[in-house]
Amino acid sequence: MPDHTVYSLSDKGKDEFIATLKTSVLQFNYDTNLFSIAAFFLNTFTPEEQQELLQERLTILQKYRTGIGKQVNPLWENEVSATHFANVKRMIDLVDAEITGTNRLLESL
Repeated sequence: MPDHTVYSLSDKGKDEFIATLKTSVLQFNYDTNLFSIAAFFLNTFTPEEQQELLQERLTILQKYRTGIGKQVNPLWENEVSATHFANVKRMIDLVDAEITGTNRLLESL
């Protein structure tokens, strides 16, 4: 019996893997685990493809950040509970962290 088993992906499995990676890079979710896992496999793509995917992710994140930022204004802050306000600010912090991390990945290319 061998010490370990080596598995291989079928062509269909490889295509699905690539599609899943692209989807994981090009979406934002407050549960960042999926992107964190996908980021470890970015080398599956050529450096040019990595650059393109990460630039597209950055654009998505920046649009998301702009949208959330529009909610925060002095009038709105006075209309919602302190907890609601704090949670929206927390959401902004998470998006900002993802933008920083995506920029860091781009710089590493």
